Amino acid sequence: MLKWIQRALQTARKQESTGGDTSIVAIAMSAESGQPAQRQSATTADQSTAHAQAQKLFRAAVPVIRISGVGGRHWKRNVEKGARVGPWLQGSYDILNDAAWRRKGACLYLVSGDDAVLRYVGISRNGLKHRWRTSPAYDALTMERLEKNQLFHSQCWKHIERESNASPGVAFEVRCLAAEEIIRLAGSLGTQVQALVQAFGEDHESIVASIERWLCNHSAPDLLTWNVAMTSRRPT
Repeated sequence: MLKWIQRALQTARKQESTGGDTSIVAIAMSAESGQPAQRQSATTADQSTAHAQAQKLFRAAVPVIRISGVGGRHWKRNVEKGARVGPWLQGSYDILNDAAWRRKGACLYLVSGDDAVLRYVGISRNGLKHRWRTSPAYDALTMERLEKNQLFHSQCWKHIERESNASPGVAFEVRCLAAEEIIRLAGSLGTQVQALVQAFGEDHESIVASIERWLCNHSAPDLLTWNVAMTSRRPT
């Protein structure tokens, strides 16, 4: 059994015996089995807690990327096949914090619209740029190399395109929290985050992975609507 699962189970059993939060049990057991955690019937209090925890994380995170629209010529990657080939619309974006974008190490990131609704949570073990990367882009029809590399995220981009087409002018912001920052700020990020940090100590990858899983297990119609893995949603 992976060490982070062992630690989670030990911590969760202690919380369970004292009447504390037991969601870490589901997180650890689902990781052990390789299956999504069973979603308990969410009460109003559960959802309120999940929203509050997610918003605390977002407010504490560093703004890194702002995407203000999509358009222009469709582009593709110069690869044989796969879901990331395209075609995709080009994004209009700004890197708000280059150092945070390039920083290596385990991190948690969140995507919000300019309506303050959180759309997506994800993690990277190698830094944000490993997930939100820029790639050489080629015209979808002619395969002529475009002048500018294009920003892309395999799970989020189709949703960005859909929402941008439905509501022209909508913007999105990607924020990031390094594992070290989550540890440092744990006391102010809510009881669930604090419990997970206590469970995993200095194991950075396990901290961000467990928080991502907990949030996804508590997704709702107005929280993390782009996430599919570890939720009850089906891919669209």
